Amino acid sequence: MFAARTASEPIVRLRRDRRSCERFVHSGPVQINGQPGVGRDISDKGICVISAASVVIGDIVRVTIPGDISPASTPNRARVARVEPLPGRPVIGLEFVN
Repeated sequence: MFAARTASEPIVRLRRDRRSCERFVHSGPVQINGQPGVGRDISDKGICVISAASVVIGDIVRVTIPGDISPASTPNRARVARVEPLPGRPVIGLEFVN
């Protein structure tokens, strides 16, 4: 039998944010290929959405942000950059493409 040493507090390391654009909270409705979701955050380059839309990394999808007052300035196509299949709230990271 071996005894394992456990840490009493989590080890947290500060890292520089790798994102090149500032992100803003966006908690409004978002659709991915017509499937409903809820935004989490948005930037000039992408959006993070909580949605059960069936996508895989690399897919090009249609993104709709209802209520957007200037749809011409917001890209409506995005590449799926990441998918986190969290129970009850899958998170999809999208990168806007033109």
